[in-house]
Amino acid sequence: MEKSIDLIVVLWNTGVISAIAIWAIRLLQAHTKNQRLKVLESYAGQAVSDVKDPANVTDDEMQVATIKLISLINQSGLKLKVPEDQAQALLKGAVNGLKSLLKVA
Repeated sequence: MEKSIDLIVVLWNTGVISAIAIWAIRLLQAHTKNQRLKVLESYAGQAVSDVKDPANVTDDEMQVATIKLISLINQSGLKLKVPEDQAQALLKGAVNGLKSLLKVA
């Protein structure tokens, strides 16, 4: 038992435990960011679901989709602030996804 405590003290004093803790925190943060991005991409897909022709998205459709996306984000409780330009980038990605699905079908 005493050897285990001595080992823990040595690891603590050399910074190994701190390094492992920092690595684990960074890994968890990256995973969390990845999950948030997947949720945002899902919301963008929902927001562009009303687009009639993904090959020719009108400015009005994009504006409606932007409002819908921001509304979905606000209702989600994610507590994210997504600027309009980032929202439109997410929507463009979703529209491109629709285009590729239509080419396959």
